[in-house]
Amino acid sequence: TKRRRSSGVREPMILEQHALPLASGDVVSIVGGGGKTSLMYALASAILQKNPSFHVLCTTTTHIGRPVSEKVIVRSTWDSLSQETESVLRNGVRKVVIASHFVDQEEKKLGGIPCEWVPLLQQYFDVVLIEADGSRGLPFKSPESHEPVVPVETTVLCCVVGTDALGTPLDAEHVHRPHRVASLCHVQLGVRVEPWMVTRVMTSLAGSLKPVPGMASHASHEGRSPPRLVAVVNKADVDPSAAIALAEDLARHDLEGPVSRWWRVLALSFRPSLALVRTLTPKSNER
Repeated sequence: TKRRRSSGVREPMILEQHALPLASGDVVSIVGGGGKTSLMYALASAILQKNPSFHVLCTTTTHIGRPVSEKVIVRSTWDSLSQETESVLRNGVRKVVIASHFVDQEEKKLGGIPCEWVPLLQQYFDVVLIEADGSRGLPFKSPESHEPVVPVETTVLCCVVGTDALGTPLDAEHVHRPHRVASLCHVQLGVRVEPWMVTRVMTSLAGSLKPVPGMASHASHEGRSPPRLVAVVNKADVDPSAAIALAEDLARHDLEGPVSRWWRVLALSFRPSLALVRTLTPKSNER
């Protein structure tokens, strides 16, 4: 496995230049455990640092907290949304957060857009970033039957897990959908979460890779390359050696389904600020 390491780097641009070289036309869906929103905004900043002329969309198909320092558009119909988006972009805004409604009366949570809006929004934005899963802020999960909500237009799927899940009890206080993890790993609820369990969930079509067949089928129908898959081990600051070991284990494993290898495996920390701890590039996917 080819490895590149960057220690103590604090610029979000490192994600774009060395870890996830995204291009115009990419649709990135982020699923799994806690840290998805931070990753989405870090990617947006990285893209714009490298490509200042780009327009970048941050959105969700589930729900996210309302950001305080971003331009936010909330519209419940496509006609009103398209008109407002055109107006905002004409005024020079490069990064926009879009939602279809407010989830709460205090207007602190943004509700997700329909997947059908994604290809329509691509005409306005170079890159679309989507938080496509919920985890109640917990670091580890395996999806329920109706999850995640990933548009078939997705070209890059980021699967996130938090290092702080390791060693915690497999219960609802520490893991989202713990019964799904227990079923997939053939263990009892209440056991300690071990690295092999995380690897099992993240490399399985019944776990993190559930959306991949639909994405791959759509890409084939459109004559595009297969989707690129990224594993993100977040909160590496909790235990850097454990995070790197988990990332290395993920990079070694073949994946179930039509895409057999990760495109990238990242170990990241967002505390106190963004640091890329390790990037692993499985040999079959180097490019």
